Amino acid sequence: MEGVLDSMGERWRERLSPSVIARSVQLIIVVSTLLSLAQVFGYSLSTLLAFGGIGGIILGLAAKDWLANFFGGLMLMLDRPFTEGDWIRSPDRSIEGHVEKVGWRLTKIRTFDRRPIYVPNSIFTGIVVENATRMRNRRMIENFSLRYEDIGKISRILSRIDDLVQQIPEVDSREPHYAVFIRYDDSALLCQVRVHITRTDRVGFLKAQESILLLVAAVVDEEGASFAYPTRRILSDGSIT
Repeated sequence: MEGVLDSMGERWRERLSPSVIARSVQLIIVVSTLLSLAQVFGYSLSTLLAFGGIGGIILGLAAKDWLANFFGGLMLMLDRPFTEGDWIRSPDRSIEGHVEKVGWRLTKIRTFDRRPIYVPNSIFTGIVVENATRMRNRRMIENFSLRYEDIGKISRILSRIDDLVQQIPEVDSREPHYAVFIRYDDSALLCQVRVHITRTDRVGFLKAQESILLLVAAVVDEEGASFAYPTRRILSDGSIT
């Protein structure tokens, strides 16, 4: 099935899943085989269908949860909000990890501490699911503080940071970016840098973020400024011991 989809082009590979087609063909073969065997052994097809209608009502009442999971799995396979191998998370539930298998009743997810969790497919019909694998980039927003003594240098520092950050290969220059002075804090001038990083995996993102933070430190040092830290000034009329 993968070979057939590859020959059909990228558009069809995005819309269809080999596992969905394979399981659908499997289901059709099983049902057709059972009906054919019933006819071979002398059972009337119309009688079986009539019995199946009544039995379906009884079965539906008795196996409501199982059917909900079955149709939930069918929805996942057709809509494809995620596929096997994707990193997903849900803000509604404590679900985060890599999808290992999407079954008819359960979806197996491997968390980051390598523990498997099995989620009934009906859960996904009522929660928000974020597919982190399909992110184009990841946003980085970091604050840093400069001393009040460096207020005359702040404009050049921020301008240099904004220019140099765009030269880092992992930074997506097409997305909004800035390095700006935000506000006057109690003991510092609060600044902020914002960029979008093309590396969406956690390790690659953190390494790119590290490069940007070290670049900020280098620019501040080159301009003769310093990062601020909480300070307190004591005024006294007499001597302090």
